[in-house]
Amino acid sequence: MGPDTVVLHLAARTGNASPSEYAKTNVEGTRDLLEAAEAQRTRGFLYVSSIAASFADTGGYPYAASKREAEEAVRQSSLRWTIVRPTIVLGRGSPVWRKFSTLARAPLLMIPGDGRARIQPIHVGDLVDLFLRIVTEDRFDRQTLEAGGPEVVSIEEFLRRAHRQHRGLFPGALKVPLKPGLALLRAAERLVPVVLPVTAGQFSSFTNDGIAEPNPMLEEMHPSMSGVDAMLSELTS
Repeated sequence: MGPDTVVLHLAARTGNASPSEYAKTNVEGTRDLLEAAEAQRTRGFLYVSSIAASFADTGGYPYAASKREAEEAVRQSSLRWTIVRPTIVLGRGSPVWRKFSTLARAPLLMIPGDGRARIQPIHVGDLVDLFLRIVTEDRFDRQTLEAGGPEVVSIEEFLRRAHRQHRGLFPGALKVPLKPGLALLRAAERLVPVVLPVTAGQFSSFTNDGIAEPNPMLEEMHPSMSGVDAMLSELTS
């Protein structure tokens, strides 16, 4: 590293982990990298966070809490930085798409919660274009950008469109109340936090709006970005 270097920090502990594991990688790891970048006086620091860091309550979502804490470490640094909070990122091999796809493939569409939470998926290629633009245009002006695609849809609408792409049908749907199940999950996590196949925090996208605050850079890019149907067509082909 050196004064002409730009650091792109995309590494993170995701999936199922204990709060201490999230903290060790996402918070302490970020602080270590910031310290090294400051020592080398790097030209810019791009930190890739998560839209989950903007959720009103991250108390039951240690991953989101760790990303929020890491963001604060970036803000307190002496570097020129930009924080990007992507919304749901879709592309081939996307872990989050595998979860949505499992729901969408079923003959009867199961929708966790009331289905009204809004999402704004972004294609991984469009997100990379944003990163490149920040770097090539030297947009390290100590700002936080929330990055979503050109279309906002409800969880229910997204799953219905995904179901039609998979099965060519207009699906019947069953909405599954989340509150009772989440209470049980949170209780179980206190006993076996890493063993469970899914965590209460991972259901946050079904209960919180995951949409980006408008910003001029993304609005300028939106006309050339992939919409929801284009992404679903790619993912189900």
